[in-house]
Amino acid sequence: MNAEIVLLLGVLLLAGGSISLLIVRLCSPGLQGVGWFSAAFAAGACGAGLLLAPGPHLFSVLGADLALLGSFLLLHLAVLQLTQWRRGALWHGLSLLAAQAGVDTLYLAGDFSLRARVASIGLLVAVQTATTAVALWTFARNKKQIRASAVYSVVVLLGFSVFNVLRSVLLTFLMRNSLWHARLSFLAFTLYLVVALALAFGFFWMTNGVLTAEIEQIASTDPLTRLYNRRVFLRWCEKELLRTQRSGVPFSLLMMDLDHFKQINDNFGHQRGDEVLCATVERMQDSVRGIDVLCRWGGEEFAVLLPNASVEATQIVAERIRENIHRMKVPLRSLEDASAMGPSLTVSIGAATYRDLGDDIAGMLLRADRALYRAKGAGRNCVLVGG
Repeated sequence: MNAEIVLLLGVLLLAGGSISLLIVRLCSPGLQGVGWFSAAFAAGACGAGLLLAPGPHLFSVLGADLALLGSFLLLHLAVLQLTQWRRGALWHGLSLLAAQAGVDTLYLAGDFSLRARVASIGLLVAVQTATTAVALWTFARNKKQIRASAVYSVVVLLGFSVFNVLRSVLLTFLMRNSLWHARLSFLAFTLYLVVALALAFGFFWMTNGVLTAEIEQIASTDPLTRLYNRRVFLRWCEKELLRTQRSGVPFSLLMMDLDHFKQINDNFGHQRGDEVLCATVERMQDSVRGIDVLCRWGGEEFAVLLPNASVEATQIVAERIRENIHRMKVPLRSLEDASAMGPSLTVSIGAATYRDLGDDIAGMLLRADRALYRAKGAGRNCVLVGG
């Protein structure tokens, strides 16, 4: 099998892949990056097709090289869109295209050899694929759902980058024989097709991971405040209970209810009430420690898990939450309009701390809830500890 057959096979595979990806994109517009990936396959098919054109001329040389290099730039855009990572502007890829266009112009003018042209595009492809690998790994290294697929794709990208660097070095300094040059070109074309198929697999693997992460996010958080919902919060509490039973270090729970919040909805509307609720959550997040877990229990009720918190530490955190919320003013028009602020917002808080091995989450929540209602009866805007 010679290089021409490999190129023709590449044109058919990449064109077919591009059409298939385009159909997927049209049928599932919510899938991120598929459109760019389809364009990358289309550019690769065009580049391989132009390499089959007879004789070196401006269209076949410049078009083929820019299409092949551009396919990796489009792949980079697909990765950025899939990961929703906006860093990495187009200027980097466009500068690589401009550099290759300059080399091709010199080649057509007779100032550069074919070997120099091929070495140049090999190095530029290596730079672009390495850039994509770095961007992908930087985003995905802390994302559990896509880490495995990202590692796979990064290995493929870096492996192809290393191959292109070695190929450029061999062409520049070692391989002067045209036979070895032809064999290396055949290997490069074959590897290009293998990498394209491998990256397509990795891309859809990552897509599955991203969709799974989004579904888990929707299932575990409150859509308005982005806090954990009750189900996930109770799971955190059970984990903390097991840890405390092993270590003996206590933890605490807070139950909180915003005072007279119904009046805000009645007087200012539910949209303004939602805005106030989100602003209140920000105050809560600023008041708790980094290890604490916030939950929207329901309506204007919230719960907080305080790991490694004694009774004294719990009271300190609860008072800080109460004071920060008490400093808030209900906006009469909008949250951005500081000149039209209404009454203060207050919160009543009930607390419960782990007592002994016979204690459990249900009992702690019951004590915290009873303390909360005692705080309501005591005039609101206060913190009481369940006994």
